[in-house]
Amino acid sequence: MPSSSAHDLNARAIGARISLVAPGEGGVKDYAVALNGLLQGQLLEATPALPAAALAGADVVLHYVGYGYARRGTPLWLLRRLREARPHMRRLGIFFHELYADGAPWRSAFWLSPVQRYIAAELASLADFWVTNREGSARWLNAHAPARPHRVLPVFSNLGESGAPQPQRQAAVVVLGGSALRAQTYQEAGDALFDWVGRAGFTLHDVGPPLGDAGLAAGIARRGAVVHGRVEAAEAARLLSVSAYGVLAYPVDYAAKSGVFAAYCAHAVCPVLLSRHGGVHDGITPGHYLPSIQAMSPDLDAAWRIGRAAHAWYAPHALRHHEAGFRELLGLGTLPEQVAAAW
Repeated sequence: MPSSSAHDLNARAIGARISLVAPGEGGVKDYAVALNGLLQGQLLEATPALPAAALAGADVVLHYVGYGYARRGTPLWLLRRLREARPHMRRLGIFFHELYADGAPWRSAFWLSPVQRYIAAELASLADFWVTNREGSARWLNAHAPARPHRVLPVFSNLGESGAPQPQRQAAVVVLGGSALRAQTYQEAGDALFDWVGRAGFTLHDVGPPLGDAGLAAGIARRGAVVHGRVEAAEAARLLSVSAYGVLAYPVDYAAKSGVFAAYCAHAVCPVLLSRHGGVHDGITPGHYLPSIQAMSPDLDAAWRIGRAAHAWYAPHALRHHEAGFRELLGLGTLPEQVAAAW
């Protein structure tokens, strides 16, 4: 006999929509919260203590990043739990924010990658549908799991989608993101970023939680950056909407999964994407970003043209398209006519 608490969870789940997320904070959690709100669902943290009865009768969407559920990125417990609960769910969908890690032989990711791949393929086999943010990930899933309805949706911006007009743009450069990502961006950009800002008469805005490297943080402040720290989403959106450039160190073939790249594009900021590789990936071409600090220009019109191109790339997978895609996959029908008309 189920316990009374399990029975209560089961009763709440019947006919419900549930988004499962890993404990903690971050871009994936922010994405899940935004999407879950649009789908009018319930957000649950998936831990080994979550009873399978909590998912019975529900439409469940799992937001999957292996390292969010297990320190080594191998949450076999999650696979077991979903196998147990799957016969009692109404539908199971999985958003693969990441699939598996790779690395050099002296790194643990190299040895754990086969297990991570196994888990990703088995989860896709359990699902009624899946969504991912990269064409490369979709190709892998199609090759390693049974055919399922699916969508490829580069992530939307968690900081709004203003696309503010050109006259509002100022001589400003933004470096946005979490501590590790911003540290990597400053390290990749080097002195060239600060030298360019000084020569061009621009202002550099650092936006995000404190950097873990105290020396790096002191150097950024010493070079004249305006350090905003962690700000509310509305304030971050305001800064983006009036800035010319946004700098980010990220592989171009993975940029479609970057919430920071999405935020730059959604606000028609010209992305400066510092990537060690080039090519065209997920429809992102060299016309949608600048590849180096040296390619930046003090000409706000030039930055605006690329920002507008980046915004056009972003438009087909803006927030409303994610909602529409999930509604279709969940069998919820199209968006209400009055809502669609408002967009």
